[in-house]
Amino acid sequence: MAAAVNVPVALSSLLLVPTLLQQLPRAAKLAFVTAESNHCGEDLLGVDDLADRARVVSAASKAVSFCETR
Repeated sequence: MAAAVNVPVALSSLLLVPTLLQQLPRAAKLAFVTAESNHCGEDLLGVDDLADRARVVSAASKAVSFCETR
């Protein structure tokens, strides 16, 4: 699909967070797991409402440095 346009295209499943929150009951929470938590801030969620933002729970599998030198 990215070959169809002349610009870089990268998508994340985090783009679905606002839509999924609308589909879930108000009492439900939405959880996601990330491998790299150092670069995963609340600004990536696309959720401005503080009550909805509180419904999103994240967990990191581990903190990893992608530019690690040995």
